[in-house]
Amino acid sequence: MPGPPSFPLIGSAYFALKITDQNLCEVLREQMEKYPNGCYWIKNEPWFITGDPKVITFIGDSWRKIRKTINPSFRTNVLNSFGASFSYHTKTFIEKLNEFADGEKMVDLFAPVHLCTIDFVCENMMGCRMEIQKRNMMFLSTNLEKSSEMIHTRIFNFLLQPDLIYTLLGKKKELQRLVQGMRDLAKEMIELRTKYREETRLSNTNSVPIFMENLLNSVESGVTSSERAVDETVEMFIAGSITTATTAAWILKIFAQRPEIQERAYKEIMEINNGQEITLEDVSKLTYLEMVVKETLRHFGIPFVGRALVEDLQVDGNKYAYQSVKYLIANTLLHYEFSSDEEAPVDIQNANYRILFMVWPLTGFRAKIRRRANSPSNPQAG
Repeated sequence: MPGPPSFPLIGSAYFALKITDQNLCEVLREQMEKYPNGCYWIKNEPWFITGDPKVITFIGDSWRKIRKTINPSFRTNVLNSFGASFSYHTKTFIEKLNEFADGEKMVDLFAPVHLCTIDFVCENMMGCRMEIQKRNMMFLSTNLEKSSEMIHTRIFNFLLQPDLIYTLLGKKKELQRLVQGMRDLAKEMIELRTKYREETRLSNTNSVPIFMENLLNSVESGVTSSERAVDETVEMFIAGSITTATTAAWILKIFAQRPEIQERAYKEIMEINNGQEITLEDVSKLTYLEMVVKETLRHFGIPFVGRALVEDLQVDGNKYAYQSVKYLIANTLLHYEFSSDEEAPVDIQNANYRILFMVWPLTGFRAKIRRRANSPSNPQAG
């Protein structure tokens, strides 16, 4: 397959030396222009880099089994059961923000937004109301951010990549400590849900098949191990909360930078619900807000995903054989490039951003919380 020149021992890994946390997207774009479907040799392993979504494949028996297990968790009848939970935890979120309202203190919105999304995931996906916001379990958010930073730093520092060095420096132990809180929460939810299942096994025959129920069913049937169930719970807990929270935080940041967009979204909401609480039936009517969400995802998306190849790969009608597990990096560089007549957010203008799981501004999501005085339903509501 085409790709950059490869040298003994180092292969073609030398191209990565110019990558930093500031220019990852630009370097990958540059490589994609040279080699649209390129093969790179790194540590004697072939890495296939592509921006073509047609060749992104998700394969493997283990993957298929766990996907088959959780897919029913995202059916419409399940999603429709989330309304009361969304309402309850959002009200808690507003109460938390009101503590900072109309003051002069700058507040990083990501933490309260993240705790709210963790509450969503815990109740809707795991069937456990953990009251993360009310218990002020801020460490879950800060530890996840710190552990993400550590992984991110290690990726761009070749000196930290060998396991021996990482262990001797105490980094591995520190990373395990940061993640332990999330694993403890996952185990606690599994225990709570298992106890609930035992207590209601005879009376609750028509329960909604939420993620945790499907997962525990797979454990009982022997399809999934107990340890794998914990791993899947942690993955859902992390991936489900941080991606949602980051997107929501970016929306709030852009609203603050572009008040005309904020005002238009606000007016649409007030016209739809007439000052009353939003229901799930109302969501499909919020066309402008939906555009805001999609545009945010287009501006600030995950720069790439990685997959392990365990089968032959089909690319442009050609078949490439892989004898053992190799790695596929599927580049999804959807970061929006502003035209000259558009005003880009300051973080992009100054290239002042970094890649974490999604694009994360160095300036954070800090803001001063202000109440909106003209809300028809509640003059004090923000």
